[in-house]
Amino acid sequence: MISRLKKTRLGQAIYKLSRSGPLGWPVLMLSRAAQAESMQVAHLKPRHRKHNATQREILAAFERGVRK
Repeated sequence: MISRLKKTRLGQAIYKLSRSGPLGWPVLMLSRAAQAESMQVAHLKPRHRKHNATQREILAAFERGVRK
């Protein structure tokens, strides 16, 4: 998704804006947040959320076993 945006005129304009002037820093921070792993749209899908919940339960059970 981000790679497609980078190739568009809008993506290039955002990049140039992030590298210049007083607006550059906030735009740069937003662009970095959008590229971060935690901001991926796929993670909001029910299948992914269910998988993540299951993995958290498995990890919690494992950690409880290790601490005893």
